[in-house]
Amino acid sequence: MARANSSRNWAGKKLLPRVSVNGIGSKRQIDYVRDVMPVLSKLGCNAGTCHGAKDGKNGFKLSLRGYDPLYDVRAFTDELASRRVNIASPADSLMLLKATAAVPHEGGQVTKPGDKYYTILHEWIATGAKLNLKSARVASIEMSPQKPVIQTIGGRQQMRVLATYTNGEKRDVTAEAFISSSNQDVADADKGGLVTVLRRGEAAVLARFEGAYAATTVTAMGDRSGFVWKQPETWSDD
Repeated sequence: MARANSSRNWAGKKLLPRVSVNGIGSKRQIDYVRDVMPVLSKLGCNAGTCHGAKDGKNGFKLSLRGYDPLYDVRAFTDELASRRVNIASPADSLMLLKATAAVPHEGGQVTKPGDKYYTILHEWIATGAKLNLKSARVASIEMSPQKPVIQTIGGRQQMRVLATYTNGEKRDVTAEAFISSSNQDVADADKGGLVTVLRRGEAAVLARFEGAYAATTVTAMGDRSGFVWKQPETWSDD
């Protein structure tokens, strides 16, 4: 456990908050369902345009968007004499060599050695490339903030995606979620969930993660400087 103190002075008064951080020395066990599946989806490996296609790609097939983890793990560990996952020498696994384009890969380089996603895949292989069928699955996701209003053209809003698992655990999965805008003329969302306003209007923003969906509406107001309300003409018999 680590503790940090930070003092602030204001109007002659001193505020001294105390912060405690626990567990930073413990090593988290990489789980295929919780950790590896979202990475494979984010990298596009199990997409319908890649190995998730009906007949796979170049002799290798994964279940579409990882709906069948048992099939996928067997495809990695059993086929090609287990060349795709080399437990004795994880860095030599075809799974990593292809992803980093160290060997020819039609999909190109999707990660690099030392990157976050590479490290997760490497760690999973190094710990035995196992599958825990009892792993908690994603029950739902929520996106925040809800119905944000962005005042200026060119303004930006970072969206956050929070997943709730079947065991009650909650995790921030913004980086691994797929976030898109229904109207890219009004607002555009990048891979990290940062929404940028392009013109006035409204756009629905959709988040998808491991089979769960959430949505909200972004409203772009634009420049309203100099606006003065004028009461419209009314007609009444009273």
